[in-house]
Amino acid sequence: MDILVQPHLEDRSDIPYFGIRVVTPFRGMLAMRDQLITELRPHAEDAGATDARYFLRLHTIDMHGEMDLEVGAITGTPVSETDRVRAAILPAGRYATMTYRNHAVRGNRHLLEWIAAQGLIMDKSEQEDGDHFGCRYELFPPDMFQIRKKTTWPIELSIRLQ
Repeated sequence: MDILVQPHLEDRSDIPYFGIRVVTPFRGMLAMRDQLITELRPHAEDAGATDARYFLRLHTIDMHGEMDLEVGAITGTPVSETDRVRAAILPAGRYATMTYRNHAVRGNRHLLEWIAAQGLIMDKSEQEDGDHFGCRYELFPPDMFQIRKKTTWPIELSIRLQ
């Protein structure tokens, strides 16, 4: 794993987006991410948002079971909602964030360990079906469709704090 931007804190405003939210097993989650990006992209393009920023939002994490996840696109332009495509908000707040390349598990572990070492508390609740996050997402690079090898993408990982 390469750390491109060290963990740090950022205060953020609400960020409107639209996305598709599903529940899927942890195994196969990345294939589902790719499928949802493919499904979502025409909605952004139809709205004229050729510079949309795509991300993977993790609402609930259970690495031994089901993941409640969402692929979203930040467009700056309204998009028509459908049964699957919904408008939503990445909520305002203080975020722990970093940018890494390759090895998502290691990147996530690094940020989680940094948060703990700083004595910070995540906006998270532990429940029977997994860890529920107020907002945890991985923002993909703006030129992601020109980069064939996903392991070379610089990923901005952000987790909202309490």
